[in-house]
Amino acid sequence: TGSRNLILGNAPAGTLTTGDENMIFSSKNTAVDVPAAATSQWLSINDVIVGSMNPPTLSSCGTGPTQGAQNSDIRGNLTTGTGATACTVTFATPKSAAPSCIVTARSGTPPVYTTSTAALTLSTAAESATYDYFCSGK
Repeated sequence: TGSRNLILGNAPAGTLTTGDENMIFSSKNTAVDVPAAATSQWLSINDVIVGSMNPPTLSSCGTGPTQGAQNSDIRGNLTTGTGATACTVTFATPKSAAPSCIVTARSGTPPVYTTSTAALTLSTAAESATYDYFCSGK
């Protein structure tokens, strides 16, 4: 089952065959799994905190946006660039359903945002503002 995987619990990760660096924890009576056989860098804690540990991609965030070095599909921070009025955080691994997310502004007004299976979209981001996010869901 790949390498450097940590798999604990009741029937976890039955699909995983070649993926690497996954952490799957299950205390449920149903299986907790990865999205595909070759999935790498996936975290699932009882299917409650779930997602890719790979960094997402920023787009439409103004000129020169930045994101934290440890960002993942699950959590992170970003600073919008010059001229930003919105920002899209495209997940490294698409979800099977839109995740639940919380977005906070480090200063100023919190943004209006939506989620989809592919991305977290801040529709009212401010120029050069820093936001923190936490998203979870398959």
